Amino acid sequence: MHSRRNKISLYYFVVCLLLVHLQCKKEKLSDDTYFDSKVMILGHRGMGVYYKMPGDTYESIAPAIGIGADGCEIDTHLTKDSILVLYHDATLDDHSTCSGRINEFTWDELKGCKYAAVKNDIFICSLDDVFSRLPEVQNLYFSFDIQLDDKVADVDLYQSQYVRALKNICEKYKVTDNILIE
Repeated sequence: MHSRRNKISLYYFVVCLLLVHLQCKKEKLSDDTYFDSKVMILGHRGMGVYYKMPGDTYESIAPAIGIGADGCEIDTHLTKDSILVLYHDATLDDHSTCSGRINEFTWDELKGCKYAAVKNDIFICSLDDVFSRLPEVQNLYFSFDIQLDDKVADVDLYQSQYVRALKNICEKYKVTDNILIE
């Protein structure tokens, strides 16, 4: 009796093992990322927060590209006249020579603001300025850390203007296929 029960148990065990094996088909897994590259290297705000130049500036982004980064993560804000500028905080008070919220300035008013505590004259820059100065920008990759300001009067309008501005600048520089949005 035990012999028969052992045979049946062994039979069920083999069947279960076979079923598990069939379910575990070995499919070739891709090690490619979204952009068909094995590893994507993006500079954080350019060369990073410990670099001698402020992040989110051409002076930090260009060296990151120069040493071989595939692109950069960039913090962006929208001005009152719908220009995308590179800056980490919503307010200018702590890190620049100006004060106030970025969305309260036009680009003409804002472009005279410099980064504080930097020996060189490093100005706040627009995304258009940075893209226009980067050689072969269409071959680079960018991850936009969208800094939506929740203190604006009409959040829906602000967000739609933001999306439209980002879409337009990416189309202008032919980088629409090379963009991630955070």
